[in-house]
Amino acid sequence: MEAARQLGRETIPVEVLDCTADEAREMEISANLTAGMTPLQDAIFLAEWQMQYEKRHPETAAGIAGALAKHGLQGKSASFAEGEAVQTTNLSFAQVVAESRKISVRHVQRVTAAARALTADERVALHGPEIALPMSDIEKLAKISNAEERQAVVRKLSLGAAKSVGAARSAWRAEFGSTSDTAAAARPKDTSLAALLTALDRAPVAMRKAFLLERCHEVWEAQNKSQSLPAAARDATG
Repeated sequence: MEAARQLGRETIPVEVLDCTADEAREMEISANLTAGMTPLQDAIFLAEWQMQYEKRHPETAAGIAGALAKHGLQGKSASFAEGEAVQTTNLSFAQVVAESRKISVRHVQRVTAAARALTADERVALHGPEIALPMSDIEKLAKISNAEERQAVVRKLSLGAAKSVGAARSAWRAEFGSTSDTAAAARPKDTSLAALLTALDRAPVAMRKAFLLERCHEVWEAQNKSQSLPAAARDATG
């Protein structure tokens, strides 16, 4: 509207669609899917789109579509592909996307499953074009079962300390002498450190940045002088 005002226009041409709020949301999501997103953003939008699609077409959800087909109860349903209305015959969400993108149904299922496996905090931490993990790395991250390792991997990726999930996992294992999820789960944990890291991971992004800015000098001194935090703090304060 502001652009139209600055151009001196008194009216703005619009295209009016008669649809429900859910249909409008689905069209918005499908339009975003063609807007040049990172693989993570694409995966999250696909998962969201799937939720909206199956909300409007519950007969296409996993298990239900197969049961309907088995009993000859298939019907017609509407969906949206790249913003345009198309007709499907009880196609699952994965089938609709696979057909539109010319990829396998299994690939769509893996992508949406990986996105759903990420927590809200992990999505926020990994958001941004400067990280831009490939889809294969997002799937690897979603499969990490050890919570401590997973938090460490996300933290390294978000801070730029590692460029891939594999590199982040290798660095974490080198730091703690762990070679597998089982070994990681079995090794003794420093409960105080775990509590601090958990609180940091769960804090809003703004609070995490404020914390790092507050403590960055102490951490730098401790890391570069091989001193404990109290010793570094005493040196810093003179």
